[in-house]
Amino acid sequence: MALMDCLLTGCALPLQNHPGKGVTAQIPDANSKDPSHMQPKGSKQQQHSSSSSSLSVAIGNRLLLQEQGVQLLPEVEEFMQSREGMGQTCVLVGVNGKAVAALAVADPLKPEAAGVVAALQQQVRYRGLSCVVDGKRCCL
Repeated sequence: MALMDCLLTGCALPLQNHPGKGVTAQIPDANSKDPSHMQPKGSKQQQHSSSSSSLSVAIGNRLLLQEQGVQLLPEVEEFMQSREGMGQTCVLVGVNGKAVAALAVADPLKPEAAGVVAALQQQVRYRGLSCVVDGKRCCL
């Protein structure tokens, strides 16, 4: 609930970006005795807080979670492989070294895509394929 508390109160969550992989953050633990994480962004109490009670959160792909020491259960790997086989991208959530969620997302194919490809094939003398995805298994 600490993440939701921070979202509702506007407390600062310094995210560390990992390009091509995801983000990580240290989120104040809601059970902490130190209430400074509940201060509005930029407040003096919030800036000077050094709460040692926090949750280590990683949100991203398989590689990021592996780098963060999060072990994926076989069930999670199976879920990911089945979704990636359908062209979906999996997003994982790890908290304190444990995988707690796996989500699959996909962009729908636009209705005009077939017409665009047909028009390009008529204008260009060679056949080309462009595949932009987040992982090899997503490319069908």
